Amino acid sequence: ATSPKVMLLDEPFSNLDPYWVKRLCQIIRAELQQVDRCSVVSIHDLALAREFDRLIALYDGSIAFDGSPDKFLNSSDFEKVFRIKRSEVSSLR
Repeated sequence: ATSPKVMLLDEPFSNLDPYWVKRLCQIIRAELQQVDRCSVVSIHDLALAREFDRLIALYDGSIAFDGSPDKFLNSSDFEKVFRIKRSEVSSLR
């Protein structure tokens, strides 16, 4: 699709060098500047969470959190979803 209204991206940053992660984020943002466009991006790299405006975290097949990345990263929902304390994730310090 050359001009999709919704971009579905499954782990688009996996195995990319840091430069290309940053560049791909810029490309996605530029595409989303178009009217009536949105993206759904699945990520597991928590260091990238703040690159997005909204975060939806799933736990046990249901939505456990829906809101800003900063709010999620500092919430008890974080510990519930990932079963670790935020302080244990070095990339979030």
